[in-house]
Amino acid sequence: MESAGPSPFLEVPEAEWVCANDLCFAIFDSFPVSPGHVLVITRRVVPTYFDCTAAEQAAVMELVGEVKRLLDERLEPKPDGYNVGFNAGAAAGQTVPHVHVHVIPRYAGDMPVPIFPHPAFHDRGCSPRCLSSVSKASKSDGVALNDVDRSA
Repeated sequence: MESAGPSPFLEVPEAEWVCANDLCFAIFDSFPVSPGHVLVITRRVVPTYFDCTAAEQAAVMELVGEVKRLLDERLEPKPDGYNVGFNAGAAAGQTVPHVHVHVIPRYAGDMPVPIFPHPAFHDRGCSPRCLSSVSKASKSDGVALNDVDRSA
């Protein structure tokens, strides 16, 4: 994934940053999934997490921990859990070619229990056979996956 120009994340003034370290900064997401949804972003424009240096990867995860601590202190009610993740590449749903990790506060009952693969995969052409193959391959590699409801 190549950069299509300057990163929109770099336009956010430092005064609006949630927190930062030497290699990364955190901002509130402009399209939050839930209140307190934060993005942790590298200062250097890098397309994906896998293109980061080892130091940048460590700094990203360090800041993810700091963001979680700050949200736990500031959000009322305190989140019951968090989704933390990133999309790497356009095929994975990444829309801004500058690495950013989502830190999303979650609350009991705010959505159905997350499963893998998500039912939306059924609507994107991934058949139950495909899902079964992924599940079997992952289980054989020792990765535990939730059972998929193939009745949908």
